[in-house]
Amino acid sequence: MTIHVLITAIPAQDITRPPGILGILAGCCEAAGVGYDIFDLNLHMHQCLPEDICKQLTTDFLINEFRSVDNQLYYQQMCCDYLKLIQQTSPTHLAISVFTQASILAADFLLNYLKQNQIDCKIIIGGLGVKNSVNQITGKQTFGEYCLSNNLIDYCVY
Repeated sequence: MTIHVLITAIPAQDITRPPGILGILAGCCEAAGVGYDIFDLNLHMHQCLPEDICKQLTTDFLINEFRSVDNQLYYQQMCCDYLKLIQQTSPTHLAISVFTQASILAADFLLNYLKQNQIDCKIIIGGLGVKNSVNQITGKQTFGEYCLSNNLIDYCVY
């Protein structure tokens, strides 16, 4: 079986500072002889949506709550774009960076969206955000534990 990884960074991160983990994971894939693609969902959001919407979404991500149905629909469109990329590239694995606690809402929404659409690949999450908990999303569990116990992912790297 040929392994192909879609390496992904999700919001919310400062758009002027690209996530270094994308390059690190790409290097790991190259060293292992594994094919990969890279997708920065945070950058995609900033390229596709007006700046005022991006600022609203970034605030939502920072407080871990969508403040309007419209904001949720905007992010759902970003998730739909990501699903289309998955369908086009047919990865065997998704490697998703949950950079900080400010990435938990975006990650949770994306992972639930992917589960609803029954993608056929292994999902791996990692990053500092997987060790955090957000009561309204994860209860007392860390985000990694929450994702594993709800079958949103296959692996969590702490």
